Amino acid sequence: MSATRITPPPVLLSFAAAAVLYALLARPDPTMLVPLVGALALTGAVWRLLRTLNVPHAARWAAVTLALPATALNAGLLGRSDAMWAVPCLLALDAAIQRRHGMMMLWCGLGLMCGPQALLFAPFVVALLISRRVPIATWLPGLAFTMAVLLLAPSSHDLGVLRWRPFLGTGHAWSLLTAVLPLDHAQVAGLAIVGTIGAIAWYVARLSARPPISPVRLLPVALLATLVTTALSTGGFVLAGVIAAAWAISVQDRRAWRVAVLIQAASALSITGDLTGQHTLGTVAFIAVALATWLVVRPLAGPAANDNAPMAGAWRRGPLPPLPAM
Repeated sequence: MSATRITPPPVLLSFAAAAVLYALLARPDPTMLVPLVGALALTGAVWRLLRTLNVPHAARWAAVTLALPATALNAGLLGRSDAMWAVPCLLALDAAIQRRHGMMMLWCGLGLMCGPQALLFAPFVVALLISRRVPIATWLPGLAFTMAVLLLAPSSHDLGVLRWRPFLGTGHAWSLLTAVLPLDHAQVAGLAIVGTIGAIAWYVARLSARPPISPVRLLPVALLATLVTTALSTGGFVLAGVIAAAWAISVQDRRAWRVAVLIQAASALSITGDLTGQHTLGTVAFIAVALATWLVVRPLAGPAANDNAPMAGAWRRGPLPPLPAM
C-alpha cells in the first residue's frame, strides 16, 4: 500500500537545519573537517542516485538526508568519516542501475581506498555480476583495479577517523552474545565471521537465481546486502541508512518508510549505547535492525504481488531452457 507522497522542504532550509544540528554535535577538533566533507559528499551521491531514478525534487530530498541520525551522529558526534567510503558504494549502486558494470567495479575499488568497510557492499556487486551474466571482459579492468587496491593500499590509514571497527559497539546480534554467554572477544568475532559468511552465501545464491527487473527494486536488494554485513562493522549503518532513505523516497511506500525509520533508530540507539555503556539500548537497536531486515527480505524471498506478474518468483530459480539441437 502506498502512502501519500511527501514534498520535501526547500534545500536552503534543510541545509540550515543540518548546519545547526552539526554545530551542536561537532567537537572543536580540526579533524572534524573530514567527516563533515564526507557527509556533504554523501548528500551529493544521494542526489545523483535519486536523479538516476527520476525522483521528483531530488535536490531537496538529498539535502534532507544530510541530517539523518546515522549520518549526523556518526560524523558530528563521533567524528568518524564512514561517509567517505559510503559515497563510492552509492555511486557503484548508481552505476549498477544504469548497467555500467565496469564503472561499478571502479567505484568499488575507490571505496576500498577510502576504507575497508566498503567490503560490506561486495555481496551485492558479486551477486549482480553473476545474475546478469556480465562478460568477464566488461568487468575485468574494474576487478584488476580493486585487487590492486587490496594488495597495495596501506594496512592502516593516516587519518585516525578512518578506522576499521569490527565487532565493536552495539546494534547487531553478536553484541548480544557477550551479554548472555561467557564468550570473549575472539570467540564472538569467530561466530560473527562464520554467521555472516553463511548469510552472504545465502544472499548471493538467491540473487544470482534471477535479479529484479525494475531499477528501483535494486535498492532494497542492495540494502539487504548491507544489513546482512552490518554485523561486521558498526559503520554499516551509514550506508544502510542512506540506501533505505533513497528507497523510501523513491517509492513513497509505507513499508519502505518503516524500514528507513527503523534503521535510523537503530543507528541512534547503537551510538548512544556505545557512548553511555547501556547494553539495553544495544538490545533494542538489534531488535530494530532485525525487524527492518525482515521487512526487506520477506517480499524479496517470496512471490511478487499479483499486479506485477514479471516479478513473480523473481528470487526462485526456475528450470533452465532446453539446449539447442546440435
